[in-house]
Amino acid sequence: MVTMYVLLHKMKHSWTLVAKGVRKRRLSVKIAFIYYGFYIPNEVLTPLYEYSQILSQKGIDITVFVRSHKSSIKGRGKLHIKPVCKEYFNSKITHIIFIIKLIFLLRKERFDIIHVFNTPGACLLPLFCKKKQKNTQWILDIQTGAIFGGLKSLIYDRLTVFEAKFFDKVSILSKHLKDKLFGNKLLKDIYVVPLGANIKRFEKIERDKNFWQKLGITDNTTILIYIGKLDKTRMPENMLKAFQTILQRKRNEKIKLVIVGGDDNDIERLQKESTRLLIDDKVLFLGRTSYESIPFYLVNADMGLAYIPKNIIYDAQPPLKTYEYLAASLPVVATNTLGNLEILKNGINGVVTSDDHQDFAHGILTLLNNQQLYSDIRNCALNSIENYGWEKITEMLLAKVYIN
Repeated sequence: MVTMYVLLHKMKHSWTLVAKGVRKRRLSVKIAFIYYGFYIPNEVLTPLYEYSQILSQKGIDITVFVRSHKSSIKGRGKLHIKPVCKEYFNSKITHIIFIIKLIFLLRKERFDIIHVFNTPGACLLPLFCKKKQKNTQWILDIQTGAIFGGLKSLIYDRLTVFEAKFFDKVSILSKHLKDKLFGNKLLKDIYVVPLGANIKRFEKIERDKNFWQKLGITDNTTILIYIGKLDKTRMPENMLKAFQTILQRKRNEKIKLVIVGGDDNDIERLQKESTRLLIDDKVLFLGRTSYESIPFYLVNADMGLAYIPKNIIYDAQPPLKTYEYLAASLPVVATNTLGNLEILKNGINGVVTSDDHQDFAHGILTLLNNQQLYSDIRNCALNSIENYGWEKITEMLLAKVYIN
């Protein structure tokens, strides 16, 4: 049988199959992304959004299979957004229907690459569709380990490892996460594809001295910002306790903590904690905002907080927030998780602390009290992430995973 090599044509962004002894012929490539979630402004999975947008702009035919939502971002050009199913009365029922409907959809349309973002039951897709999807590469993308804690996390992680065996290749966020999940297990093709940041988007935005006034914050206020989820396992209460210490040490200075993200229940819980700590007038909760608007908040802030508890759930997980803080040239105060340490160097492009709230507060005070260190870290932030722009990460995905 003739051996086939898949190459990406770098100049015209088209794919070519080259067979031994056979003249080259150009074929259009079709890639399907599958994500059990939504493709909406406030909830889109960042790697999915960036991969699909960048690859479609390169002229590659991209189809994104997601759950139906009235606010879905519209496809255009080579990017097609296909809703698989609506939200049913029970999340488990929705999940099952999503997988079943996908099986039928994938048996009707041929793709060269099917890139599946990990979700329980993902292995059923190649299991039932491989005969119909001949010569298709099946990629499992693992963006996170289980974050539930306890036995549930152990079961989820082991299920992920089991399901990975049904795929041709695995893309995973970091070496630490790979080691945590797979250990010494031998799976032939596991590739580390890290997180990134849309650096170009940040570079286009200039600081607006009136930005925070629209939100009721007065001039000359130092803005500490946190973006991300706020569920209990992330222990954001410790960040509030650290901020309480900051306010006690800086009584005569105007400082605000702005928190972007979280659902209504999480925000209500943390508002109550802020009230208990007597800092509620200094903390602003903005809730979820669109992916496109995040750079405006970060560029106009003064310091990014990457508080991640250092435990078995989050230690190996690189946080997207840290990459985006750096892309916005923000000095970062971060906990010393393996994920944070993949991109941060203490005293160079950030200040690294333990996850103890007093130590975290000390890290923030270190930057507030040392203007020279603050300026040095701010000046280094963007350069430290220059190889982590989403354009380069997508090129890595093409070269390391799709073509390799």
